[in-house]
Amino acid sequence: MFCPQCKSEYLNGITACVDCRVPLVSVLPPEIDHSENSYVRVLSTYNAADIAIVKSILDDAEIDYYFEGEGFNGVSPLIQPTVLYVMHDQEEEAREALRGVDLRYMGVTARE
Repeated sequence: MFCPQCKSEYLNGITACVDCRVPLVSVLPPEIDHSENSYVRVLSTYNAADIAIVKSILDDAEIDYYFEGEGFNGVSPLIQPTVLYVMHDQEEEAREALRGVDLRYMGVTARE
């Protein structure tokens, strides 16, 4: 069993990470190349509802993305926003897909 956040390994029978307090998984997901050359920062938010809306829009547009700091791992030592990154070659397409959505009232910074 493994923690999906800190990657610590646990014995069978343990169900949650003692440090991260998240459920364990039997297999860690494959590592994603988040190098600065392949992804660019598009926006940030403190609101989980914003993340769900943005994911829906980007999934529909078939844009590759990831969120850094999703959930509670954005606390160090102060609360940090969740940041959206998209593939470098899809940045304009992502910005265009999100252009018509006004999320500012929910705590999003749409202009990075």
